[in-house]
Amino acid sequence: MATVLFIDGENFKGKIKSVFYDAKKEKPIWHEYNFKGLLDKVLKDIPIAHKVFYFARVKEHPESKEKSLELIEEQRLLKTHLEKNGFEVILSGRVRGQMEQVGGKRVLVFKEKGVDVKIAVDMVVTACDKVASEIILASSDSDLQPAIKETIQRGVNCIYLGFESQPNKGISYTTSRTILIRNSEVVEFEKEKSGLPHFKIAKEKISAIVAVSLTKEDPGHSENAWKWLLKLKPDADEVLQLSVLGHDIERALPDRLTRDSFATYDEYKSAHAKRAGTLVARIARESGYSDEEAEKIERLIGEAEFSSNDPEVQLISDADSISFFDYNIRFYLERSGEEKAMQKMRFMYDRVSGLAKKEIDNILKENPNLAKLLKEAHL
Repeated sequence: MATVLFIDGENFKGKIKSVFYDAKKEKPIWHEYNFKGLLDKVLKDIPIAHKVFYFARVKEHPESKEKSLELIEEQRLLKTHLEKNGFEVILSGRVRGQMEQVGGKRVLVFKEKGVDVKIAVDMVVTACDKVASEIILASSDSDLQPAIKETIQRGVNCIYLGFESQPNKGISYTTSRTILIRNSEVVEFEKEKSGLPHFKIAKEKISAIVAVSLTKEDPGHSENAWKWLLKLKPDADEVLQLSVLGHDIERALPDRLTRDSFATYDEYKSAHAKRAGTLVARIARESGYSDEEAEKIERLIGEAEFSSNDPEVQLISDADSISFFDYNIRFYLERSGEEKAMQKMRFMYDRVSGLAKKEIDNILKENPNLAKLLKEAHL
């Protein structure tokens, strides 16, 4: 029978981070770290049929929304990176934020719960169902020792994959064999030889163009709409994220389209969206995305100025509209005045889904003056 590899993701990352700290190096960018190269090297003599990373799912914390969204995005990038390199990624349990006293101050601490239980269950199920004859466990969590003993009692060999820096002696004693990763090997695979991932390259190109827009809220709006997308759909793929980041990129062009050149506002918005879609699709291709992915970006952005039955198109529209009320509106009022702002508010509100309306309503509760304007706009 086969050998399977179970990796406790945060535990494994924590060990790597400690090695980098001891070497006086910055911690790795996790979605660039070459996990495949490291594991292929240290386990080169063992044919592995299946490789699984376990992580807890990150949830947004109300007291640190920005940090939560950052963690959600980091996890999404890492998940995509690992899956592209042949790993299965299982999200089980949760990463919860909780306030704790640290050094006399209340600080928000994120803690992972439930992953060790999932790994333990999968180990025992693997042994009971005779799915594999051998399990390699890449975790130094002592809570897994009962599962290790149960697995071995059921006839499945168990190997501990640890680190030469502070290995878990209890797990090493409980398992039938120990393999330790050298510190030099950890540092060797700091970054994939292919360089920057496609998403980071494309995002930086979009940001560089949007940064020169004469509409001063555009750079902030791009990032803010992206964060709202990740709140609405934390597992949004890269195609959808790039579509939101670049949906208004056309306004940054020297020959940007203007409302005065079109018979109707809808014609202008449609032309603006299609042109933005074409540009972001080109950036995607230049950054290493496939023609299929680029064509999807072009279509999504091209249709996203209006309500849609396509869930992904509607998500772009929703994120854009929520961000307008959350971020853009103050710039729009300053530039265009209340009358035009009311027209814009009505357009942005009427096109969104019920879920997005709830988010906008929550924003308006914090700003009664804006709520009053929107109400008057619908009279």
